[in-house]
Amino acid sequence: MKLSDQEIQNLNPEVYTDGLIRAHGRLVHVKKLTKPARCPIILKGSSLWTTLFIRQLHAKVFHHMAGAEQTQAEVRKVVWITKGCETVRKVLTSVFHCDPANGPSLFD
Repeated sequence: MKLSDQEIQNLNPEVYTDGLIRAHGRLVHVKKLTKPARCPIILKGSSLWTTLFIRQLHAKVFHHMAGAEQTQAEVRKVVWITKGCETVRKVLTSVFHCDPANGPSLFD
C-alpha cells in the first residue's frame, strides 16, 4: 500500500518510525487512549494478512458470541482496515461455523 492510494487519503496517513502506515486523525491528541487507538495501523482490506488477522481475532475473542459489528469494533481498536465493514463481513461468512446460513438450526 502506498501513501498515494485513494482509499487511504481521507485517513491522513503517515509513515511512523516503526515503518508502518498509520492513520493520523483527530484522536491523536487524546492522551487517555493507547497509541494503537489514537493512530491505528492502516491495512488494505484485500490483503491476505488482513483476512488472517480478522480470523484470528474472531476465533480468539468472539467465536460463537459476536457478529460482524462487534468484531469490527474490536478490530478498530488496533487497526484501520480499508473497506472494513465489507471485509469483516466477508471474512466471517467464509468461516463455516460463523455463517448462520450454514450452521445447524436450533431444533435439529
